[in-house]
Amino acid sequence: LQLGKREEELAQSLMRIDEEGAGKAQTQKALRELESQLAELQEDLEAEKNARAKADKQKRDLNEELEALKNELLDSLDSTAAQQELRTKREQELATLKKTT
Repeated sequence: LQLGKREEELAQSLMRIDEEGAGKAQTQKALRELESQLAELQEDLEAEKNARAKADKQKRDLNEELEALKNELLDSLDSTAAQQELRTKREQELATLKKTT
């Protein structure tokens, strides 16, 4: 009677061990999957950071280029205004010379 009871307890213990082993295997599999997902997300994050840094650098470069072009345009406008002023002055001088002759 006691031997039968012991065999039943042993069978139950072995079944629990098998169940716990299966549970452990499932947990380890889930852990590996989560670690894989985490690694993938970290790679995506790093790629996103790199892309953002590149975009920020391009934005800075374009802003610098825009400022340089604005300055060039302003210099050109100043030069054009000076040339126009000089031309007007020469035309006035020419008109004055024509009147005196």
